[in-house]
Amino acid sequence: RKAKPFLDHVISFFYLDGRIWFRHYQVIEIPAAGDKSAESQLVEIGPRFVLTPVRIFSDSLSGATLWESQTYVSPNELRRSASLQAQGSYKHRVHSRISKQRREGGLRREADPLDTMFK
Repeated sequence: RKAKPFLDHVISFFYLDGRIWFRHYQVIEIPAAGDKSAESQLVEIGPRFVLTPVRIFSDSLSGATLWESQTYVSPNELRRSASLQAQGSYKHRVHSRISKQRREGGLRREADPLDTMFK
């Protein structure tokens, strides 16, 4: 059996653009040509991900809110606004249909008694 080589890892955390960026790197030793010293190089191995902070609590997952994002909009609010917008277009269609019926109702001509004279 062969033993697996020892791997050095570096996990980096960056706060940029209002997000927390996570990256996972491996340190690789590259032997230099000629001498016995080796050069180190970082290679990203993953996983990598980005977190958008919404709230920071005083306790773990509960407690008083210490910080809250002002730009975050929950998915429920997005669905609600889309639903309200769809309702608005439905109300507009109903209103247009009613106003059309009112306009057409006023355009009807009165019955002429001479229309039935030659039948």
